Amino acid sequence: MIGSLRGTLTERKPEGIVIDVGGVGYEVTMAPSAVEDLPGERREIVISTHMHVWADGMRLYGFGHSEERDLFRVLLSAQGVGPKMALAVLSTLAAQEVREAVRREDVAVFTRVNGVGKKTAQRLILDLKGKLEASEANVLEGASRSADLWAALSGLGYRSHEIRRATEAIDAGVGFEDQLKAALAELGR
Repeated sequence: MIGSLRGTLTERKPEGIVIDVGGVGYEVTMAPSAVEDLPGERREIVISTHMHVWADGMRLYGFGHSEERDLFRVLLSAQGVGPKMALAVLSTLAAQEVREAVRREDVAVFTRVNGVGKKTAQRLILDLKGKLEASEANVLEGASRSADLWAALSGLGYRSHEIRRATEAIDAGVGFEDQLKAALAELGR
């Protein structure tokens, strides 16, 4: 699986972007709002990704933060939800809105998503309730903090394999600054 890409943004398309990573242009499907949040073309970017494989092919989906990618994966696990609907949900609703709507069982929030009616919204809430509760600790605390840590280390010029090695040894229960210090100490070895 391809969990993230770091490279040069070379093209914006209505359905996503093309990112050049070491001379290979990856087409990445992204929500329009996520594409708008990216810097200008020919700038280096880091995005979290999910590779979706099915019988007829595969597609790479991109997200500005690993928290969004993780929520995308939870949405995919819901009955009847494919990548197109999961991306539509994240294009319309912020990650926190999705969690709150599921927690409050607020059908109206999900019906704002194009293609989601009342019955589909009810089914989504029912199916996602247990799944979000099970993964919420990781999504709320660890994922956003680890995305910030990843961005900080990659901004300092460290490569993905170096960051991965350094962050494996870090205590996830400490604050961001302590995690950054521990990662830099690990990288300095």
